[in-house]
Amino acid sequence: MKKQNNLSKLLSGQTPDMGLPFYSGNTFTSHPLQKIEDIFGGEFAKVIDALDEGRWIGPIQSAFGYHNVMITSIENSKVPSFDSVKNIVLADYLEANSDQAIKEFMEQIKSEYSVAISPNFEL
Repeated sequence: MKKQNNLSKLLSGQTPDMGLPFYSGNTFTSHPLQKIEDIFGGEFAKVIDALDEGRWIGPIQSAFGYHNVMITSIENSKVPSFDSVKNIVLADYLEANSDQAIKEFMEQIKSEYSVAISPNFEL
């Protein structure tokens, strides 16, 4: 079985047979578990979440096929300080309010007019 053979090669330090190219290359680094789940699927993310650092494991099935995976480092997530995100939060808030204001204005304008299309109208 080629998938298992590749894991054996990795474990012995040999270069495995490469599969189809992946859009981010052969290394997928610095991504939170949620992004891994979004890309590779929930079952794949569950397996990844249970792995320890520094050990090859596989084959693990994802939406893209089978993968041999090694976690090289795990970083705990952290909540950013408000000061570091306040400008982003403010911009998002203003954009959301602007979008809502535009929608309300358009609804008001539409309520003031009546549109009738002639049955003989052709493009």
